[in-house]
Amino acid sequence: MGLKSVLCVKIEMKANKDVFHDVFTNKPHHVSTMSPLHVQGFDLLEGDIGTVGSKICWTYTLDGEKKISKQILEAIDHEKKVLILREFEGDVTDKYDSFKATLHNRNKRRNRFG
Repeated sequence: MGLKSVLCVKIEMKANKDVFHDVFTNKPHHVSTMSPLHVQGFDLLEGDIGTVGSKICWTYTLDGEKKISKQILEAIDHEKKVLILREFEGDVTDKYDSFKATLHNRNKRRNRFG
C-alpha cells in the first residue's frame, strides 16, 4: 500500500473568478494566448469543450522542456466556479500514480489584524 499525499498550490491570478472559470471551462484554447511562455497548445481529444467526461491535451514547457498533459474533465460546478481535471496520460503520469487538479477561486480571507 503506497502513501497518499495532497499537494496544494496557491497561485495568484489577475483575473476575476468568472473570467478564470469561463476560460478554463469554455475557452481553454485561449490559455496558450494568455500564457504563451508556459502553455503552447490545447487539443480536444474526445467529447465537447466544457462537458464532464471530455478529454483534453495540453502542450506546455517546464524547465525548458516540452511536455504533454492529457486530462479528463471530472466535474464542473458553475455556481462555485470549480473545475476538476484528472490526469490520465502524459509526463505527469510518468512521475505520479494519480494526479488531480482542482481549479477554483478561494475568497480572500482577512486575518484578524487586517
